[in-house]
Amino acid sequence: MAQMKTFLIRLVCTFDIYSNDKNDTPMYVFHTVNRPTNIYINVKTRNVAYNRMKYL
Repeated sequence: MAQMKTFLIRLVCTFDIYSNDKNDTPMYVFHTVNRPTNIYINVKTRNVAYNRMKYL
């Protein structure tokens, strides 16, 4: 798989940022504490996502 980085937001939700192997677009995976449902959100601007990955 690709790189994965997790970080907590308000101690409620965790977000995973990883790059897809096919088109190499960064995506966010949203995990809720109560439900293991995943919400995939495409990031249009790659620079914003890569800059955020630097600080993680």
